[in-house]
Amino acid sequence: MKSAAWRAGVFLALMSWATLAPGETEAERELKHSTYSFTFNLGEDGWTKNVNVPGFDPCEGGYESGRQGIGLTTGSNTNSFAYYESPLFDLYSPPTFKVERGERGVSDRLFRGILSIYNPNTDPMKIPTLRFRASLEDFSQTSAYIVNSTGDNKALPLVNGTILYRVWLFLPPGQDTIRLDYDVLNFDPSDAPHAKMILTDAGISGIDPADYGPPDSTLDLDFTTSAHGFTQRSVPGSFGVPEFLHSGTKGLGLHRHPDKPETDPAVDFGFWGKENVTTIYGDSIYRISWTIESDAQPTEKLKVPVFRMRINTGSLQFGGFLSVDSRDENSIIPTAGNPVTYDQWYRPQEQIESDSLILSFDMIGTGLEGEDPNVPVYVRSISINRYIF
Repeated sequence: MKSAAWRAGVFLALMSWATLAPGETEAERELKHSTYSFTFNLGEDGWTKNVNVPGFDPCEGGYESGRQGIGLTTGSNTNSFAYYESPLFDLYSPPTFKVERGERGVSDRLFRGILSIYNPNTDPMKIPTLRFRASLEDFSQTSAYIVNSTGDNKALPLVNGTILYRVWLFLPPGQDTIRLDYDVLNFDPSDAPHAKMILTDAGISGIDPADYGPPDSTLDLDFTTSAHGFTQRSVPGSFGVPEFLHSGTKGLGLHRHPDKPETDPAVDFGFWGKENVTTIYGDSIYRISWTIESDAQPTEKLKVPVFRMRINTGSLQFGGFLSVDSRDENSIIPTAGNPVTYDQWYRPQEQIESDSLILSFDMIGTGLEGEDPNVPVYVRSISINRYIF
């Protein structure tokens, strides 16, 4: 099985139930009323530290008793990656490890993680990239939220300040066990080479999507009729360039380029992308529904290459992705004639008044564990629903 560290390296290149207390933000309320929470009051709460990831410069990390959190410090500003990973936990059963139980039960299959980050004496414009992940037990689906020190310092953790971020995951039926990950990454020479960032709290809550009511606005893009301004993107020199397809029946696709030798082990990476798809606002939550199909036969799910549905703000300060990996025959994987719609939920930081939205559909062809980069994967359509708070 490919490790979480390996995948992270390759992938790199709560509605509320209580009133706000005085001075309490919406995100802080969500954390307080999480179904499960990790407070790190006495230690790492079962989270595992990974500071020597193969292929990256050594980093540092450990428990911070003064802040009651787990800290990670990058080893350089050119090639750093380190992460903390939570224990696996079943969202529908009482925990078997040391966490606090919230007041309400899990309501549906949409979950929202809240993570609190403290910045000890680091210029917010110099902090490393922060990434928060929620993954199914077998990593067949991973959702991530990403913070970059670019643009302005709105919604970045100020010096000696704390801020909360959200990561969302919609669980497929039959998948109830997840993990959380807290990552720091540094590949920007303009950032501080040895910046420490501390996770002081983490919680996760179940949400019923029906609580949001009907969407206030909807944007539908059907790629079987038009590319809608999406264009072909790749990273030649670092990854193999796939072949891009536009099918009138399946939409925008990618697969291994036919001129690439089958013996070439390099990872193939390319994506269909577009800037300024729509404007997003900090008073809203967005459900981006991606309908995906492949050319794999229903009995060949394991051959479907890794694909990723990715969002970024126009400032590139925030982003996220939902990646799907054909781990086993029981995974919900699109095949020929059997498209699957994946819901990616995104809540901009409240501090952001408005920003533009960038969307990308990625193929990551590794050729490992039976995956076949020759199998095309397509995005048939995208629907964006906005819900205003």
